[in-house]
Amino acid sequence: MNYPRAVGDDRQSFLELVEILTAVSGEGPAWAGAVTPESRLEGDLRMESLELAALDDALRARYGTRIDLQAFLTELELDELVGLKVADLLAYLASRQTSDAGTGPACR
Repeated sequence: MNYPRAVGDDRQSFLELVEILTAVSGEGPAWAGAVTPESRLEGDLRMESLELAALDDALRARYGTRIDLQAFLTELELDELVGLKVADLLAYLASRQTSDAGTGPACR
């Protein structure tokens, strides 16, 4: 049985997120190596709406249905959306794991 993956150790979570971002962006290793927690999705990584939709799907596949990136994004003000960083995504993923703690397995 496949269980959703847990968002855990900060470094490991960051590397997993970079892997997902790289896959949905279609970029290569050099691009992935330049991603930092401070990279902005729109400004620095040049992610567009279709890539964000693919990112939502990829995050759900990796971490389970407790992740709803589209709902999270719709709650943001325009300046927050434009300035959204990789670190903000990591914080969102961690908060969704914490808020759903005890409601189901989140095993690796």
